[in-house]
Amino acid sequence: MVLKSTLNLSITMDETGMPLCPPPPRIVAKKGQKKVRYRTSGQKSQVTVIGCGSTTGQVIPPFIIFSGKQINVLWTLNGVNGSRFAVSDNGWIDQELFKFWLSDHFLPNASSGRPLLLLLDGHSSHFEPCTIQHARDCGVVMLCLPPHTTHECQPFDTSFFRSLKSHWQDFCHRFYQTNPGKVITKLNFNLVFKPAWESAATPANLVNGFKKCGIYPFDPSAISIVSHTGESVHLNLKYK
Repeated sequence: MVLKSTLNLSITMDETGMPLCPPPPRIVAKKGQKKVRYRTSGQKSQVTVIGCGSTTGQVIPPFIIFSGKQINVLWTLNGVNGSRFAVSDNGWIDQELFKFWLSDHFLPNASSGRPLLLLLDGHSSHFEPCTIQHARDCGVVMLCLPPHTTHECQPFDTSFFRSLKSHWQDFCHRFYQTNPGKVITKLNFNLVFKPAWESAATPANLVNGFKKCGIYPFDPSAISIVSHTGESVHLNLKYK
């Protein structure tokens, strides 16, 4: 694989699920206490969040997918500035939503310089021929990361989403402690998600993710990939 320096900017995108009832934090209790209680909603549902950012530390506002047939305007109130909202039957991304994200959210928010390198995983929703052609026509080169390696070479997985999930859990805990009897639903999701996102969406956090993965500055030795046989796998990457 050859990465050419003619690319104007490297950008990565990824999805993650925000559980409406995240795992409880560590609880301080008396030694020997058999029952330790913590208030949660008990809900199993989650909300999908698409994150996207560049090697310069620019973080594009989140694209949020709720489960449902039609978007409820009340679900969009008090959201992160510039965020977009959509729905799908199961609350997950699909080919139509990815095409909508690319055309109506990513391109208007991305850098005007071209070409752009868009790094993403191999989920089937990302690779519809018309969408790939549309990206190419707009000067966006889509590069699929190797399968089963995103925990090592996806900046959002290694840095940004880890921070976001930690802040999400903290703010959910605060919500439950300050709002007895209330639970987190799609109606108040943004009230909890917005401060969590803003706490994680720092340029330094994203830049560190690219550095940790060896994407920028380019460093093939930054990650260590081991095959199923236990042998090291060397990536044949060159930068021109």
